Formats: sequence, structure tokens, C-alpha cells
Amino acid sequence: MEKEFQVEEFLQFHKVLVYFLGRNFVFSDIVQYGDGVNHGLDDLDLVDLISQYYLFETMVSTDGAIYHLEPEFKETVGRIFENTKTYFASLGKPLSPENLREEFLRRLLFHDDSKLEGRELEQNKEYLPSYLSAEEGSVLANTLEVKLRYPHRKENRHHPEYFENGIEGMNVIDLLEMTVDMVAHMLMEDKKLILLMTQFREEYQVEPMLYQLLLHTVLHSFGYLSQEEEKEQILRTVARMVNNPHYSVIEEGKKAYTLSYKEV
Repeated sequence: MEKEFQVEEFLQFHKVLVYFLGRNFVFSDIVQYGDGVNHGLDDLDLVDLISQYYLFETMVSTDGAIYHLEPEFKETVGRIFENTKTYFASLGKPLSPENLREEFLRRLLFHDDSKLEGRELEQNKEYLPSYLSAEEGSVLANTLEVKLRYPHRKENRHHPEYFENGIEGMNVIDLLEMTVDMVAHMLMEDKKLILLMTQFREEYQVEPMLYQLLLHTVLHSFGYLSQEEEKEQILRTVARMVNNPHYSVIEEGKKAYTLSYKEV
């Protein structure tokens, strides 16, 4: 007998998948590459901007004579850093590699909590099953997508819709969380990674330099997911994590984070 679709279980699966992907691959890359730039200027990704914050801040604040930076590069990365500085100032924290790493980990732990309670949970219970069974690109699918995703995206800053100026208002943590979220959707919806990135670029009219940073982040951290066996292994691992009643990676992670934060 086929198991009845459980909305909350589906949402929890996505949440744990985001945590798993971000913690085990992106976060480990940030720590691993903290002692040196891992990519050249033509191959930069968002991990570089976090792990080498001080270097890149210096690069975009100079006149470019030493580093021969393209104006588009300076404009894009400079804007990301300004957004990031403003955000951390609102938190009352200095901008540093350590605080950047901590904030990214916090985002992973609390990712999409709004979907699991209140109005958003009720909307997902009402519309999600029909949306997932609707033909992609159909009028029904598009209508349900607006009902499901627009309210959520307006309230969560890892989506461009949160900002008045769209994706240009996002900081480096927002962009990185958005990227991991996108990869998680790709896995759960069985889509091709590059196709998903192309659709994203067209939907949000992403400027070339920013798209290059996002694409490199996906390829460097998740390029291996082009192999079906790797995708299946990750999905099986996360399924075990979600279905184990004696262990919840999200709740345990939140407890550990909260204790550590209070101790500091």
C-alpha cells in the first residue's frame, strides 16, 4: 500500500537536506579554505568571499591598479560586502570571517522554520500536494506556486523577493543560503543543476558577474551531484536522519548552537 503524502514530513525533509548540504559541503569548504584563496579571480565563488573576507575587502576598496579588477567585479563584490556590513551592523556584530561562518551555520539550523508553523504551514497543507502533482509550467502549477511561495519568500531573506531591490539587496550569507536551498530543491524535484540555474538567472534577471559567482559556488561545492548515485546516496542519508525517532539533527543542532551562543 502506498504511503499517504505527509506535508510536514516533506517540509522537514527539505529542511534537513538544506542543513546536510550546507553543513557537510559548503561549511566545511569555508573552514577548509580559510588559510588561502582556493580559486583565481576568474573562478571565484561565494565561499571565497567568506573564507577570504579581508583579502577581498581590500581588493574591492582599492583603485584596482594592483589587482587589475574588472569594474563589473568591483561593483558586484563591493555591493555584496556593503550589504553584508549593513546586515551585521544591524546584528550588533563586527564583520569578520568567524562571524560570517557562525551566521551561515545559524541560517542552516533555522532554515525555513516559518514553513513548519502558523499560516505558512496551513498554506502548504492546502496547496502543496496539488502543486507537486500538477504538470510543471501549467496554469495550475503556476497559480499554486504563487499561493505557496510568494508569502514565504516575502518573509525570508534567503529569497530575492524579501528585498525591495530584489537580488541586489542580498548579502553573502543570504546568497549562500539561497544557493543551498536551490540545490536541495533540485535534488527533491529531480531537476538538472545547470537547467535550474539557467531558469533562476532568467527569472531574476541576474547580472553576469553575480551569476558567475553563484554558478561557481554550485559547481565547486555540488558539481558531483551530476552523478545519479551521489544524489541517491544523499537522499537516502537524509531520509534516515528524518525518520529516526531517536535523533533529530536539526533540533540537536539548535540546542548545541543555543548553548554555545549563550556561553559566549
